[in-house]
This record gives sequence, C-alpha cells and structure tokens, in this order.
Amino acid sequence: MNDNFLSSLGICKRAGKLVFGFETIKTAMQKGQAVLVFTAKDLSEKTKKELRYLCSQLEVELVETEYDMQSLGGSIGKKTGTIAVTDEGLAEMVKKNFRKFREGN
Repeated sequence: MNDNFLSSLGICKRAGKLVFGFETIKTAMQKGQAVLVFTAKDLSEKTKKELRYLCSQLEVELVETEYDMQSLGGSIGKKTGTIAVTDEGLAEMVKKNFRKFREGN
C-alpha cells in the first residue's frame, strides 16, 4: 500500500524514532519515551486490552488502525501488530497523515 501514513512510519524507523512489538513498546512507555502507539486490526484482543490499559495509565495516545499486521509492519520491513513513535514532532506528522487516510484524502 502506498499511502502517506505508512510512508511516515518508515520515516520514523529510518530516523530511529520508532519501536515495535508489545514488550519493547511497554518498556518505552514505562521510560516515558513512547509518544504515540498504533495497533493493527488483527492484533489479539488480549494484547489490545493490555495496551489500552497501559496507554491510559501512562498517558500515551493509542490509535487502533484499519491495517492488518502485514500492512502495518510492511511499512517498517517487519510484520508487527504494534508500533510506537518516540518523537513528538514525528508523532504529530504521523497522526496528521493517519487522519488524512481516515478521511480519505
């Protein structure tokens, strides 16, 4: 899929400002590094529930996407159901591109 949201995740990865996988994201959130978390639509409900809880407790924004793990992970070259951005400025760019995607622009 060629869209700005997935491309912006790739930019974050190249900049070293992206982590993926539940345990890695959990650690980044606990250290205050994760700014924005995205989940794939086919992530297990148990993992989604745990992430919702952690994000609410640690005040990290969580966005549940319409992408499956293959598509979401394809943007960073690794199949994953969870991705977190660790930079405020890049998180804003990714959020903006995701909103545009949801709006169909």
